[in-house]
Amino acid sequence: MEKTFNLSHNRKPVFYGFIAIWLISAGIWVYVYTPIDFSESETSIYHSELRAPNADLSNPLNVKKIDVFEDCTIQKLVRTLGIEDTRSIDSHSSVYDQMLEKRALSDILTNLDFTERCNLYFKNLFVRDHNWFVDPNEDFPLEHRDAFDLQSFKKETSERVREKFAQMLNLEYDKINFDDENVRKEVDRLTEEEFNEFWERTMKTEQKIVDYLSHLRIFNKCYVTSDNRYIMSKANELIEKEANSIDHTEFKADDDESLINDSGSKSCSELESRIYKWVSHSYPIYERWTGEIFLSPPDLRKFVRHPEVFKTTNSKFKGFTERPSKSASTLNGPCFFNKFKNSLNGKGIVLSIGDKHVDDIVRLIRLLRALNNHYPIQIVFYDSLSDETKARIVAAARNKMVDLPESFHKVSKHFPPDYLNVQDGGLPKQEVWFVNTYNAIHDHFKDKFKRFANKFLATLFNSFEEFMLVDADTTTELKSQQKGGTWKVDIVIVIYGGLTSDGQDNTQVGRVFEFDQDSIDLSSYFGDIWVGNE
Repeated sequence: MEKTFNLSHNRKPVFYGFIAIWLISAGIWVYVYTPIDFSESETSIYHSELRAPNADLSNPLNVKKIDVFEDCTIQKLVRTLGIEDTRSIDSHSSVYDQMLEKRALSDILTNLDFTERCNLYFKNLFVRDHNWFVDPNEDFPLEHRDAFDLQSFKKETSERVREKFAQMLNLEYDKINFDDENVRKEVDRLTEEEFNEFWERTMKTEQKIVDYLSHLRIFNKCYVTSDNRYIMSKANELIEKEANSIDHTEFKADDDESLINDSGSKSCSELESRIYKWVSHSYPIYERWTGEIFLSPPDLRKFVRHPEVFKTTNSKFKGFTERPSKSASTLNGPCFFNKFKNSLNGKGIVLSIGDKHVDDIVRLIRLLRALNNHYPIQIVFYDSLSDETKARIVAAARNKMVDLPESFHKVSKHFPPDYLNVQDGGLPKQEVWFVNTYNAIHDHFKDKFKRFANKFLATLFNSFEEFMLVDADTTTELKSQQKGGTWKVDIVIVIYGGLTSDGQDNTQVGRVFEFDQDSIDLSSYFGDIWVGNE
């Protein structure tokens, strides 16, 4: 009995020791050999074993700059296209640097189609910053605009840096000998230090501007104009033609890119809301001279009978103006600007004005009538244009005008037989539209569009496929030569007049003067004398 007890007593340490060794071994095996499982909802980038996205990418200056034009693929494509790059500086989106740090450009171009390349760009933008957007309120200060080298900077900041040096030493400025060599070296050191800080801020600002413009340009290319068959076919032809002659490897997304789920990328509304935060996604109001209101771009074929309005200016680019088909990138959710672009039609003249410009507009419209203009005119404004202004413009465009000067017969040969209206014998009436852009701007950014910003709105929101933006006080271009401020003209059509004492407009087509290749200086008559085609 005693012997049995002793055996049992001796076995306990052995048994517990075996259990301890087994647990330690199992723990080591699990720690070392168990693979990381990437299955859904099982792991996280925040697990200590996994690498989180690189936070440094949020600062474009932390991304290694790559000279894109030194890439052999780009050089080959440039030679194929016959492009001569005359730029002294290559400024490109820092997202490109981020993409090309991971792989060769040839791997992207030869493995990914156009839509996939677009998605790759914006994937990398999301990798950098999930909350990215083009900020309309961003302020881009330009410091020391005349001091972009160290010597100029020294000259501009010399006094301020010396004062800073005196403050650092707690000495009065007048008691410091700035001619002393040691003092001069220290001041130069401070100046160079400030210059480097200034230069870094400037480069950061410049890169952010380049990035914003690149995001905008690439978005438009990918999701607004991507359904143009001509452009897309030419781009694809080039890549397919050169792909076999370019060294490349299989494309593979990296870990960060794989985390971005782009299954909804075919709807570009999410990207558009980040690119165009200032746009409300509502169309401007288009009002015809009759008072008829259109809540979207009108079909001008219903109102204009002249075929030249709908003829492509350059037949070489006919493909640009064909009615586009929907591309894969916009099929499931077209952007506002994609739909807007596809509704543009015809050619015309665009003016950006306010009530204070009405006198100039009236004169210009009368001039256009005298020049036998058949193109529709859209007058784009922001917020409001008074009924009185509209009435004067419509009167100038539509009222009967038959009082031609006696000298008109001298130039009548330059006009077509149907120059005068067959119904009333007057000058050609103009098709005028008023475009109110107020509702097209998001409420938070309406105060951004004042004065000269109206020209930007006029360029963006007119409904013409091709247009000419004209100032209210424009002097039309002649075929004759222009040298300096002097026009060499053959014929000058003069519009004279103004407001009478009772406020009525008596502007009318005036005398026609002939100049036999004489030079006349029109600068002193700007706004009163209008120059017309021969």
